[in-house]
Amino acid sequence: MVNTVNQECLVVFTYQGKGEILAKGYSGNWRFNKNRAKRCQYLICVQLIGEWGKPEAPSHTAFLIGKISDIKPNHTYGERNEVHISEYAEISISTVNGEKIKGNANPVAYYTLQDFGIDVNTLEFHQVVPTMLSQTPTEITSVSNEPLTIPEAKRRLALTLGIDESQISITINT
Repeated sequence: MVNTVNQECLVVFTYQGKGEILAKGYSGNWRFNKNRAKRCQYLICVQLIGEWGKPEAPSHTAFLIGKISDIKPNHTYGERNEVHISEYAEISISTVNGEKIKGNANPVAYYTLQDFGIDVNTLEFHQVVPTMLSQTPTEITSVSNEPLTIPEAKRRLALTLGIDESQISITINT
């Protein structure tokens, strides 16, 4: 067992609920120090309730911990980032360092697992299988004037949409 209790975690205060985060495979549109965030192994999501999003947990409750698999830029929203997770565990924690969780002006913070009283070795992690297409498709340009084949179209669509080729079906009606 690895001792991770003092390891810094990326904590986000989000209006998104668990279902929305898992469907996308990431918690998104955050502005933070990317170098510091990349040192974090875990993402902890704290629920906020407002006029948008689909909250599922009580306000100011840490409801999900995820194993960070990647941090990607989201160019749609300026210099913001998506924090992708490969596995998650449900949690329900309303205190940090023995005090009720409070939000602040910055929706991104850094705490340790110990601050939340979390021992990851006791959690049951589940695989994240995104069901929504990426909202930040990769742009692919072609410099060839050669005819496009079906396999090549599937390959390029998969790259553009950030999905597996097996998820693409092409129908031609003549």
